[in-house]
Amino acid sequence: VLDLCAAPGGKSIAILQLLSGLGSLHCNEMDGMRRKRLQQVIQDYCPFALANRVKITGFDASKTAMLFEK
Repeated sequence: VLDLCAAPGGKSIAILQLLSGLGSLHCNEMDGMRRKRLQQVIQDYCPFALANRVKITGFDASKTAMLFEK
């Protein structure tokens, strides 16, 4: 699942719960301070097994092609 503008993290936590350990979650937040808060929320409220399935990035969501570059 791709969550653009993911901070502060409540929606991301809800998505992780719905995934029930299947798949992965890509959270994107362009703003650095909000992204830092998002990382903290994921760390604080998710068990490691779920948090390990989350990728957090800081791309401009209007340029979504950058999200998928390797």
